[in-house]
Amino acid sequence: MKRYFGAATILLLAGCLNTEPTAIVLPFDLNVVGADWTPGVANVPADGLAEVDLAEGYRSLPAPLPATANGLYLAGTNVTGDLLLYQQKRFTGLIPNLTFTAELTVTFATNIHSGCTTGVGAGTFIKAGATLLALSQAPDAQGILRLTHDLGDHTNGGDFTRLGDIRNGLSGCPSPGTFAARTTITQTQPVTVTTDIDGGFVLFVAVDSGVLGRVEIYLLSIRLVLT
Repeated sequence: MKRYFGAATILLLAGCLNTEPTAIVLPFDLNVVGADWTPGVANVPADGLAEVDLAEGYRSLPAPLPATANGLYLAGTNVTGDLLLYQQKRFTGLIPNLTFTAELTVTFATNIHSGCTTGVGAGTFIKAGATLLALSQAPDAQGILRLTHDLGDHTNGGDFTRLGDIRNGLSGCPSPGTFAARTTITQTQPVTVTTDIDGGFVLFVAVDSGVLGRVEIYLLSIRLVLT
């Protein structure tokens, strides 16, 4: 069995721990680890952030989802045709300088039905990853905020994962739609991660939109398998 954990335990942060013969499974329940996530915006003009109207935080879920449950909320307006929003958090407790492969799955909720074949739902994709350094952004020569990490374009995940679009699995395309939860596909990140001297790494979830309009999502859980 691989040994991932040092004296500090990520169990306190993740809320749950399950060992397998060749993997550690960390189902990051956001009801347990909802605090201290840091939001960010990229792929928009640095002087246009106010138009994005970023909204985020740990919130109760909207009806008809359980009123007693919470999710990590993330929303912003795509005013240029290219918008990336993300939430990230650093976790510690692994063995220092450990190199691992990350497999990720995200559970989320939106009110965009799968019958909507055009618009924000079909053109906005969930991406996720684990990395040593936190995501950050800086303006390029054209004044567009660009990430220091390669998350790819709308059609691929770059160094990380692209887990599908933000439609929720319900049929039809009413407006407004009904909020429902959906779990993405599972993908393995193409680049490995090496922890820092504290056994730490950064976990992030992003939405990458190529369609004009308001993007709104509740992140419900993240499943990370380390191998």
